[in-house]
Amino acid sequence: MGIISLTFFLIIVLLLGYLFYTGKAGFLPSGIIWKESQLDGKKLMRFTGIIMFCLAFCAGLMMISDLTEIEILYTIALILSAAVVMFFLIYGNGRHFLKYESRNARENDG
Repeated sequence: MGIISLTFFLIIVLLLGYLFYTGKAGFLPSGIIWKESQLDGKKLMRFTGIIMFCLAFCAGLMMISDLTEIEILYTIALILSAAVVMFFLIYGNGRHFLKYESRNARENDG
């Protein structure tokens, strides 16, 4: 990938990471009405922000790899970004982000 496209990606991911981490991006996940949802929106957005910062770090490693022409660094960045996305999908679909009331109700049901 080119340096310009990686820089553009890095800026967008950092901006989205900041918006999610501070909780100002609650309008972005469409179809979720936070007040009626069983999800704890503040926890979920904070976690998404941290994941975005991790992906920005991976993009930064890719930029450094392109500048220094070290191929192993690019491979490490790709593997690390795939691991971050897999962790996000597995951990994010768990019961970690349910509101406390709905989590207790599910545990009592069985």
